[in-house]
Amino acid sequence: MHPRLGNPPNLPFGRFYGFTDVHREIPGFSASLMSPRIPVEEMPRHTHEEASFVLILRGTYLSSAAGAEDRQAAPFVVYNPPGTTHRDCFQELDGARFLGISISKISLAHAGELVTLAERPTAFKATNVVVTAQKIARECSDWINASALLAEAHCWELLAQVATIMPPSDKRPPAWLLSARDMICDTCSDSVRVTEIARAFGVHPVQFVRTFRRHFRATPGEYLRRCRAEKAASLLERPGITLAMVAVDAGYSDQSQFSKAFKQYYGVTPGQYRLAAQSKRVQI
Repeated sequence: MHPRLGNPPNLPFGRFYGFTDVHREIPGFSASLMSPRIPVEEMPRHTHEEASFVLILRGTYLSSAAGAEDRQAAPFVVYNPPGTTHRDCFQELDGARFLGISISKISLAHAGELVTLAERPTAFKATNVVVTAQKIARECSDWINASALLAEAHCWELLAQVATIMPPSDKRPPAWLLSARDMICDTCSDSVRVTEIARAFGVHPVQFVRTFRRHFRATPGEYLRRCRAEKAASLLERPGITLAMVAVDAGYSDQSQFSKAFKQYYGVTPGQYRLAAQSKRVQI
């Protein structure tokens, strides 16, 4: 049901109008891949209690957000501050798809300690913002045991990308950042959170993610994925250890996910990598 009269209905944390295809709980955030279900003429005015991002993946979106055209084609991202009331919707339902990301009050307040976010709904069409949001969508669709960290890092990065933040002043990696990088590498087979790492070194999650990317050209989640692949490659060069054992020791949930992630990073399957390593040893 969607009321037409009276006060606008409130959509609480994690709720958007649409059919939920995939839902993921991310530390400090909630993300859902969705298909719209209410035609434009029936969409009621409604209020989002919490701040949110909406990534338009497919379709044409009718939005009142600043920076959006009357009929804005995908892809683009809308940031809605807490308490946003609107009738934003898709022009047509067929084939339309979006990612809705709710930001918890705690995460938003934490972000506000370092950055300034827009006070009104704002559309972002910049490539870096859209690409980061698309990474979250892909992570939600293809979830593995490392996805919580990957998606969390991307969510914090998305907040930083749409906010006003002080420019960096230090061109050299600070000591805490090098230690944080080592922590990620050392714990690559365990579950770890961006907020936990940032807290351990007394820095803000947004500062941590932005500084990490600036110096290492990757998010903490992407670096974790690299460390796992490199650890797996090292294990594959040891005789007598099965592929299933390598998958577990390197932090993958199962051998199938290990094979897929490894091939994405190295371009070959774990079995092919092992054969090549064995051949190299024979030649030596």
